[in-house]
Amino acid sequence: MTRNWPKRMTLLITLLMTGGYLFAQQIEWGEKNKAKSKNYQPIILMDDGESIYTTYFDAHHADIERHSIKGVLVYSTSIELGKIGNNYPEIEYVGYLNDKFVLFASYYNASNDTATLYSYSYCGKTGIQTGEETKLFAVPAVKNWSRGNFTFIPSQDQSKIMINTTVTKGNSGKITDCFKLFDSNMNMLMERDEIVYGKEVDYTNQNFTVDSGGSIYFVRKKSEGQFFMVEYDAAKKWAKWEEVIDASKTDKNLSVTGVAFGFDSNLDLIITGICTATHKGITKPVGAMYMKVDRLSKDVKIFKTYTFDTFRKMGGFSFTNPSMHFTKGNNLVFISECQSEMQYKNSTMYMEGDLALASFATEGELLWSNSIQKIQIYSNAAVIPFTVAMSNAQYFSYVSGISGNNLFVFFNNNPMNLTRQDGEKGPSVMPFSKTIPMLNTINLTDGKIVYKQFFDPKEANTYLKIRGSYPMSNSSDIIALAQYKGIYQFVRIKLEE
Repeated sequence: MTRNWPKRMTLLITLLMTGGYLFAQQIEWGEKNKAKSKNYQPIILMDDGESIYTTYFDAHHADIERHSIKGVLVYSTSIELGKIGNNYPEIEYVGYLNDKFVLFASYYNASNDTATLYSYSYCGKTGIQTGEETKLFAVPAVKNWSRGNFTFIPSQDQSKIMINTTVTKGNSGKITDCFKLFDSNMNMLMERDEIVYGKEVDYTNQNFTVDSGGSIYFVRKKSEGQFFMVEYDAAKKWAKWEEVIDASKTDKNLSVTGVAFGFDSNLDLIITGICTATHKGITKPVGAMYMKVDRLSKDVKIFKTYTFDTFRKMGGFSFTNPSMHFTKGNNLVFISECQSEMQYKNSTMYMEGDLALASFATEGELLWSNSIQKIQIYSNAAVIPFTVAMSNAQYFSYVSGISGNNLFVFFNNNPMNLTRQDGEKGPSVMPFSKTIPMLNTINLTDGKIVYKQFFDPKEANTYLKIRGSYPMSNSSDIIALAQYKGIYQFVRIKLEE
């Protein structure tokens, strides 16, 4: 999504699921394949019911692959881009739109300090390139290593893609936040530029969604912590709507973080987040917020905040990786993950901790709240002149889905965490070979949780990768990747009536 996205692997397996009940033994193991390396980390782009399409890429090389529905490798195409002018372009993103892979690469031109974005298309069935590269647009760039970030968000039906980049021009302080929408053939459909000046750029854009009609929704976070919900309405030529998300409206002592949004079956926009309070300089989670906005009129129908004790023992962490699931009756389950970053000597330690859960009725009443104990620590150790990754981040974070009257949450965990008491510091998941994959079943009526080991990695001779892969279809199945020592296979978790 950004230039460093393949390395950062910040994507989660994001799922919208309907159907019946899920049990740990309902696993379909795909055929075993030999990976190109033991660090094989593909991204699952699409499951169309007949094939699974994956990619793995860095700045200068990409692999695109098609597997059968049983996980058998059909083809693997290696892509090495040729020079444009005097330089090689750098790969920014690979997506799957309609029936083809689309690769995006930026080319830096030193003669005029510009970065030009190109697209390359490859047939999904064969992996063969179709046509020549397409020049999309150019933006000013200071240097080859400082050409700005590109964000790529496919629409919900994979027929369009939104590209966002921020452009700084000269020393004027003038900054342009550029949004462009393309169809799958790379025809530009809409564009919008927001011009601000350096001192005014005190925000970051997060949690982008592009609906099938081409409207864009995202959360804008100001540096002082204030959140806004923003929409560019495709039906009104991307006219802008913005609404502040402020928990202090109902309680002056509250602020909100970890904001997420989604659309219920009535197409109302639902916004929720974690409420926090600061006491003696320490910020702690103390509750949750629920907001409902009419998608057409933009009227705020409901705004409620709740405080409760469920989250208070989580500590002063920031919240990230939110996910939202709606039941058939339009009730909402919201999940957010504790995350923190710590510096220790020459190492950066990252902790992905407990999960906060809250459920709301369609009119905003809090049904229940709970938390799931989890602690996963990994680090990057600086060993001059190299940086060594101490563990593999793709085994961290969580997978969630809803089916019937249950919410299911999967993650890799240290077995000792299963007996950890509230507030007690638990062991980390490092190395991953010491972990077990956990299935957490949460009853949607009362929020009670049942923990169960998902499968035995030693018996299966494989380990589940949580990060870096996610299906983008409306299939009711979860598809993840498992790998150990260079042998990988797809894991299909069946949701059946």
